[in-house]
Amino acid sequence: MSRIREKEPDAPAFGPQVVLSEFSANFIRDTRNDRFDAKAGSFLSLNLTGAPKIFGSELSYVSVFSQYSFYKDIGRKLIWASNVRLGLTASFGQELLASRLFYAGGGTSIRGFEQDRIGPIDPVSGLPTGGKIVLLVNQELRVPLFFWFSGVVFYDVGNVYASIRDSARFALRQGIGAGLRAQSPIGLIRLDCGFNPFRRPGETSTVLFLSIGQAF
Repeated sequence: MSRIREKEPDAPAFGPQVVLSEFSANFIRDTRNDRFDAKAGSFLSLNLTGAPKIFGSELSYVSVFSQYSFYKDIGRKLIWASNVRLGLTASFGQELLASRLFYAGGGTSIRGFEQDRIGPIDPVSGLPTGGKIVLLVNQELRVPLFFWFSGVVFYDVGNVYASIRDSARFALRQGIGAGLRAQSPIGLIRLDCGFNPFRRPGETSTVLFLSIGQAF
């Protein structure tokens, strides 16, 4: 159990703070042959986090987040990688802190979008406000090229919903694209180019991501 102090939503830099007394429970099953560049096996995780007022927390909430990934050699050294993430959070009597909400968009979620740009957006500031439900599905085909280089093509789909009522519409955002992988002394270097096939006003059509390690 942890006890921390965080700012309330929309509080000024030195404004009121809220005390959270949280507990967390995790279940993990990992059969991947390589934690950083898996070519076989699977990964399953389930996380339960809560902050009941009986523990002294000023904000009461519960959150569940699960992830399942699997990796399969489908022949000719082609690797099919699949990833599903689902999260749900709820508060009791108060608004959740922004740091306890879910966000999507970016190099490890839906790669046709900039970081955290999927889901509810504040109409005044233009900043993402997060949601209480998140669903993300990623599909990748990983292809060996030459020497220490490989390539991928990917399809990402999902969304962040402000409430259960919003999730009932099941509107999903999509990202497609391709990427290049290079083995290096510091690890696998990842370069992805994501496209937003159904761009809305104010959204970018193409986003580049450069990072270390696979997207999942």
